[in-house]
Amino acid sequence: MARWTIAAAVIILGWTLGVAHGTLQIQAAQAAQAEAARDGEVTLIGCVELERDYRARKESGRGGVLGSGVGVGNEFVLSNAKPVPAGRRGGGAAGGSGVDYQLSGKLEKDFLRYVGRQVEVIGKVETGGAMSTINVSLWHPVGDYCPAK
Repeated sequence: MARWTIAAAVIILGWTLGVAHGTLQIQAAQAAQAEAARDGEVTLIGCVELERDYRARKESGRGGVLGSGVGVGNEFVLSNAKPVPAGRRGGGAAGGSGVDYQLSGKLEKDFLRYVGRQVEVIGKVETGGAMSTINVSLWHPVGDYCPAK
């Protein structure tokens, strides 16, 4: 009888710690998003696309250095991106048509595994080219596929 009591106590303790850990992760993510908002960063939800595929779909030239196509193989675009309302973090973007952003920053290489998937990104938007760029400081996947446009 004592073994079952100890086993039950261990299971309950493990479950409690798991729930607490999950809650702490959610709170940490919310704190990071709140801090990002204070630093002038935006939160967007959109679809990750290879730049060369984006350019082929939009028929907008080859891109890269001087339009040569060099360097676009490892570049990514957040297509049909929409802002996330402050109260709906992680839950979906606002309605309407989206905007396309070139992705940049230290985390850019991580997007390769998420091409064709919907992600939420936090970063600073930089304008001044054919397409605005978002320098990504934090991101996570939110969908297994990109919804139809």
